[in-house]
Amino acid sequence: MWRTTGGVLLTAWCSSAVGVEPIPPTPFEAFATRADVVVREAALVGALQSADSVATFTTLVLEDSDGTRKIGLRIDLQSNTATDSVYLDQAEIVLAKRELGELVDGTPSLLHPSDDGGAPWRTQGTGRCWDPEPEQRILCPSFNVGPDRVSLTLGALGGPYFSFPEHSPPELMALIETASNDLATKSTGRSPQ
Repeated sequence: MWRTTGGVLLTAWCSSAVGVEPIPPTPFEAFATRADVVVREAALVGALQSADSVATFTTLVLEDSDGTRKIGLRIDLQSNTATDSVYLDQAEIVLAKRELGELVDGTPSLLHPSDDGGAPWRTQGTGRCWDPEPEQRILCPSFNVGPDRVSLTLGALGGPYFSFPEHSPPELMALIETASNDLATKSTGRSPQ
């Protein structure tokens, strides 16, 4: 799938493309999407919204027919042309927070590059999305800066991407942190300290 945004050509490979193998789910996504799994508890954490896209963050307590419980975060992504969901367990959330920290740290150099001859559009993504090991449907955020706007982009590896103009990595970090704190209370039964 090819998508042009603000003059930048982004390549996003969709799992529905002919001859392209779908990206396998994370273990939490595989569990969450099984037919015998029920949602025991769901809590809306927050959302990001733009004119074209919405990302809804919901913490989940799931249980299968054998009584196995798992907790995690589901990010539902929707635009005028696509929908997708990304599932993160607590280990994936830790990795996402680390990578988002790198995006936050890199934001000043994107907004104010040191070289005057730099490209008008600059993008910073995460290392696991450029070279995933193992290849799974992980959260792939990026931050895009151009002459007339900034934009946060979200998607699952191998899925469509969703654009959130005028949003930035710290906003996403705050939502992930809130979800992490909520899940900490669900796993221990106590409020985080």
